[in-house]
Amino acid sequence: FNFSASDIFTMPSAYETFGIAALEASACGLPVIAPQVGGLKSIIKHGMTGYLTVNRCPEAFMHYMEILLKNKQIRDVFGLNSRKHAMNFSWEKSTEDLIEVFEKILDEVVAWKLKPIFCFFIFEIKFFINISCYHIVTIHF
Repeated sequence: FNFSASDIFTMPSAYETFGIAALEASACGLPVIAPQVGGLKSIIKHGMTGYLTVNRCPEAFMHYMEILLKNKQIRDVFGLNSRKHAMNFSWEKSTEDLIEVFEKILDEVVAWKLKPIFCFFIFEIKFFINISCYHIVTIHF
């Protein structure tokens, strides 16, 4: 799909686990219209990066499509916001967040004297994630 040829992105899914296509559209600077299902609720910020609609409501989709298609200024603002928000889902940010969670767990289990086991586990996770990120970055860029 060529996002650069689009003005908006709509995703009328009745069910969605995460919504990678919506995230890709956001990363390309498109406002997104989608139902409030699954991970779409975390990808789209209603009234800032696009619009969330009631599930299975074509009238709401049409309403928001009309607003965005008739107002380039709103499209542009939502597009910029959408791109910025999508960066919260980058591999680097996701890796940092995951490591932070493991480090918090590590701090909590010190009293149980399990620290060496968790240290090794976190080291392995960091190594694996960093290697994975390296490969992903080289593939995409």
